[in-house]
Amino acid sequence: MWANSLTMQLLSDLALIPVWVNSTHLVLSARLLMQGHNLKAIPVLEEGKVVGVITLAAATKAPEKDTVASAMIPSTHVFEGDTPLAQAAQEFVDHQLEFVPVVHNSAILGILTPHILIGELRRTWDPLTGLGWSDRLREWGTEILGSGQEISILFVDIDQFGAYNKLHGHVVGDRVLKIVADMLAEATESNRDVLVRYGGDEFAIGTLRSQSEVGYLRERLHNSIVGQSLGEGIAPVTISVGISGGRRAKIREDAHIASMLDELITNASQDAIARKKTPRDRGQEFPHSNTPEETAFRPRFDPS
Repeated sequence: MWANSLTMQLLSDLALIPVWVNSTHLVLSARLLMQGHNLKAIPVLEEGKVVGVITLAAATKAPEKDTVASAMIPSTHVFEGDTPLAQAAQEFVDHQLEFVPVVHNSAILGILTPHILIGELRRTWDPLTGLGWSDRLREWGTEILGSGQEISILFVDIDQFGAYNKLHGHVVGDRVLKIVADMLAEATESNRDVLVRYGGDEFAIGTLRSQSEVGYLRERLHNSIVGQSLGEGIAPVTISVGISGGRRAKIREDAHIASMLDELITNASQDAIARKKTPRDRGQEFPHSNTPEETAFRPRFDPS
């Protein structure tokens, strides 16, 4: 039923910076843009299409009032966002590439470098679901919080997961994990969400969505996952989703980013546990689980 495969990481999953310049822009503009975003190169466009790359080194040497077209390197490679990470890495090796623009549905995703590829390939990935582990969420959350933006955490816990393994074996348990991972991936967006397998039967989503959007996302997750049938004699899948964050106006000067992120994750996890103990769940015994009713959106964390 769920054809979406998470076994291969795609370039569209990477946190690239979507900045670019037109070939008619001044070299000075390109240099300032790269310096501002701490980039060594950016794509060059003409009439909406990638025609080259300009590097910070070239923009520093060229006259400031020259056009970007005079200092750019014509593009021989442009990757699509649905290119697997491993394939892109092989092309970097085969063609000795340094900077390659990445596009997706005609939109610029950013510039890909060997440094970015190596860092991504060194990450730990869950071979069962294809998702990253908690270190990916922590890296993303630390960077976003440090930039002054607010985030929310959704913590997803599969209800009574141990019973699937105990009554039906680990093959069914693994199938449950894959179904939930696929549905979470379908509901999230790589440009503003980070989805990870947090451990065991737990998943976590870090998101830039607003409070109301986070509530809608939680509802969508319940509607898509809760009650999914695994076959005759096997209880439908149910989940509990905890939420934390989304109300921070700014970071206090004395705030410790790592501690703030830990508190967000902890509160979201505790919220998920609390939802398991609501009256709608009491008295239900595996494998006769009913579809949980929706409960109100309750963010638990406000460091402002």
